[in-house]
Amino acid sequence: MVSVTIKNIPEHLLERVRARAAADKQSMTKEIVYLLEVALAGLSEEGRERRLQEAKIQQEAEIQAEIWSQLAGRWDSELTAEDEIKAIYKSRTKGREIDL
Repeated sequence: MVSVTIKNIPEHLLERVRARAAADKQSMTKEIVYLLEVALAGLSEEGRERRLQEAKIQQEAEIQAEIWSQLAGRWDSELTAEDEIKAIYKSRTKGREIDL
């Protein structure tokens, strides 16, 4: 991916981007790329929110995939996979009651 340096950004604009990045829990770079995409696509506020949700879901999926990758091959057991799964399910607690 190509890098770009932006010079002479007015301080008030930079602060607005920082605030949005913090609110969206994104890095400054990701927020700026996102804002460029929105501006160039001409998205409405609703479209912006939808794209932000999609980006968050994608980011969470990438984090989960990385965690699972780190765990892969580390499980050490004498049991077969089926027996291990049964043992895990058997040891689980019911959990707390939730009112819907």
